[in-house]
Amino acid sequence: MKIENKTILITGANRGIGRALVMEALRRGAKRLYAGTRQPLAHSDGRVTPLTLDVTSFSQIQRAVDEVGTLDVLINNAGIAIYEDLSNIEVIEQHLAVNFLARISHQEKIQRVITLNAVQQIQV
Repeated sequence: MKIENKTILITGANRGIGRALVMEALRRGAKRLYAGTRQPLAHSDGRVTPLTLDVTSFSQIQRAVDEVGTLDVLINNAGIAIYEDLSNIEVIEQHLAVNFLARISHQEKIQRVITLNAVQQIQV
């Protein structure tokens, strides 16, 4: 995929695979990169715009949509892995909210609100 001169939003961009995706997109020449994280993020590259973005919060998604405007590539990378007692329904609900339901319910809303230029969605 050609990323050069594209505007990209990566969710879960603060560590692990998300951080690696940010670095790779910058290496490939992304024009602008929105780094969506639950916690504030600082980045030294001027092409990176941090976004406080909890994918389970529609108000944060709406705020991000308002800030981003036009988008070429959306990488839905946000996810959690809680290694606790999986007999605890709250743990299971949190896993489902972030890893499954947020992708289904909010992705459609994001696509409707943002003016998209040939969006290519990558599910990580």
